Formats: sequence, structure tokens, C-alpha cells
Amino acid sequence: MTAAVSGLMRDQAPEARAAMAQKLAAQIRSIMEAMPAADPAERRREAIGSLSAMVGALILSRSIDDPALSNELLAETRAWIDDRSGR
Repeated sequence: MTAAVSGLMRDQAPEARAAMAQKLAAQIRSIMEAMPAADPAERRREAIGSLSAMVGALILSRSIDDPALSNELLAETRAWIDDRSGR
């Protein structure tokens, strides 16, 4: 859902943007719980970076007509995230 509506939120009412901010903060907290780093600031940074990479890869993969490149964007982003998180 984040990838689908993020681009539309800029022009939405303040209440809708506030609701999106709450959902985004919850997603970040959820991802933080899965991060292995002991330092909370480092876990938050990793969570924000991972979420941003996932959303970006999804938006980019949906924007093109090349299935192979689309799949590569998703697969390589996942591999990059896994490498960074020590999986």
C-alpha cells in the first residue's frame, strides 16, 4: 500500500497525511524489531533505509515494461537488504 499511495499523498488533506505518517512510523517500528543491530539508532536507520529501498524498488519495477529488469530490481534490492541486515 505504501508504494501505491505515497506519490498521491502530497496533495491530500492534512488529516490524510497525518494518518499516512502514523502508518509509516508503525511500519518503521515493525521493521526495526527484525533488525539485528543492538543500537536503537542503528536499527532505526537500517529500518528506514530498508523500507525506502523496498518502496523505491516496487515503484520502479511497476513503472517499466521489461519483466526481466522489473524482476531484477526486486531481487537485487532484496539481496542488498538481506546483505545489510546480516541475513
